[in-house]
Amino acid sequence: MAKKKLYVVESTKLSVLPVEEQALFDEIISAYSRRRLGTLNHRQKSVQGDVNTIYDFINYCEKAPWFMTEEDFDNWCYHLGHERKVVPDTQRKYQTAIQSLFTYIIENVKFSSIIRDRYRLQVKQLVTPENKIPHLTDRQRTNERPALSHDQINHLFASIDQQILEAHRFNSKGLLALQRDKALFYTMYIMGLRDSECCDLDIDSFRPNPSFPDAGAFGLATIYGKGSRGTGAKIRPVVIDHPDLPPILDWYAKNIRTQYLAKPHADPNERAFFLNERGHRIKVGSLISRFHVVINYAGLDGLGFTPHCLRHTATTHGMESGYSTEYLRRKLGHEFSATTQGYTHCGDEFVAREVGTCTTMLLDQVFEDEEENNTRRGK
Repeated sequence: MAKKKLYVVESTKLSVLPVEEQALFDEIISAYSRRRLGTLNHRQKSVQGDVNTIYDFINYCEKAPWFMTEEDFDNWCYHLGHERKVVPDTQRKYQTAIQSLFTYIIENVKFSSIIRDRYRLQVKQLVTPENKIPHLTDRQRTNERPALSHDQINHLFASIDQQILEAHRFNSKGLLALQRDKALFYTMYIMGLRDSECCDLDIDSFRPNPSFPDAGAFGLATIYGKGSRGTGAKIRPVVIDHPDLPPILDWYAKNIRTQYLAKPHADPNERAFFLNERGHRIKVGSLISRFHVVINYAGLDGLGFTPHCLRHTATTHGMESGYSTEYLRRKLGHEFSATTQGYTHCGDEFVAREVGTCTTMLLDQVFEDEEENNTRRGK
């Protein structure tokens, strides 16, 4: 097997820095690039783009990073948005590149020590939540990614079942697709999967869970999730924690998927779990199209629901069922708990219940403290 070639980003020499500062900066950029490409396995294109952004920042400010202030960063951002007319999402990408560099310098013992000893300076992070453009999903999350209520999700799957019964009754050619859709969207909901993650499932993605033997062959799943900052796919195990899903997956694998594999254009050795009408792996576009079909069947169209809403719904219902944020974070493959918390859309009843629980706990503690004080006083 050929070894992967490790590319190193070529540094473009700058004329704005003094020779000594330029030499140190080049050394930092070289080490930063090797870290991203090697240890973190980021893509060459991603690293090169970030390095180009960093050089643009240095050229504009005409300072080494350790001499820069938040005002320098603010001026550069103003230059991007108002003079170069860079769109907000791209501005945020550029800001993240600068944030990543400063994080690297601050956390690198060697370079932070050199800068401290040579320039009597402590490098500080210039990019903070206060001066960084928020992510699109942070700005529009609740409007674009609503969660289905318990009544709505139950109605959705009851509607699919009703359509399956009618298609069977009238011998409709749409029966097979509806049967697949039931398994497909129930999997997305229970496992909290992204569109692409569900499409990427293979027949051998599933395995038994020794802690849940009743699930049979569908107790655990290996999920290939999206990476971040130029990384490849991140692999995570997901426990199938709802007893209704394994029987549905088993039914689909034995009775529905086999019919897709019998299609004229199908490959009998196809490993994809969810298949399209030609017996090939279903694509994200087809998944989205089918979701709108079943949403229309259920009379839930026009409410802004997309397949990704099933992931928000899984998080919300999991939180309401008592699962911890950390468990849900790992299940969804989020890097930060704050991202997971942003996926929750708990209703007023849940919030009121939580407030009531907290109030009761506080009152119980007050009474316990009062009883303990009275005991000490001999009352």
